[in-house]
Amino acid sequence: DFFRVLAYFRKRLPGTDITLLSNGRRFADGAFTRRFLKIAAPPFSVAVPVHAAAPALHDRIAGVKGAFAQTLAGLENLFSGNAGVEIRVVLHRLNVKALPGILALLLKKFPDTGRYRVTVIHYEIEGMSLKNQRRLSLSLKESAAVLGAAAPLIKRFKDFRLYHFPRCLVRKELRPLCWVTLPKEDRVYTSKCSGCRARRGCLGLMAEYCKAYGAGELRSL
Repeated sequence: DFFRVLAYFRKRLPGTDITLLSNGRRFADGAFTRRFLKIAAPPFSVAVPVHAAAPALHDRIAGVKGAFAQTLAGLENLFSGNAGVEIRVVLHRLNVKALPGILALLLKKFPDTGRYRVTVIHYEIEGMSLKNQRRLSLSLKESAAVLGAAAPLIKRFKDFRLYHFPRCLVRKELRPLCWVTLPKEDRVYTSKCSGCRARRGCLGLMAEYCKAYGAGELRSL
């Protein structure tokens, strides 16, 4: 019923911006993608994760052999239409060191960065990530250090966002890229945040992250 549901919401909410979260693999089918693009009239976007710059690691994280090739083929097919495309990179212990390679791959594979958005997300401790926390465990400080090293690559993208990062932990030039995307009940601010000049528009800490790691990484700017 996917296409029926898609058509229903597009008809009922013609001006509402809809985002579909997908692993992107199904869009490797050209006929499927053409049908999708015909129904998913703007404003509509698809958010697809890229876990690594090489098949082995991407497929390991996705849990499906061949997922890397299918996802990239799906992204190429999506670019043939007028739907918005967001490429997401969720950072955790297994792939954090792969970030520079992922960004370099995107710049090579999809050089027109005005056609899509890149969003880098520090993983949330919930669902499957909670179940696999021992394997995925990654501090924000470690994650932010990799972001800082990748700053020259990040600057080459026209639309780049950071989710779940406190502004005090990232390099100054990257702070404007930090977005608050979680509801108030899922965010924590400490005494260090009260006098911080970057407090406005800052996520603070994810509540579940704070329970697991504490707030020792935060500093007041």
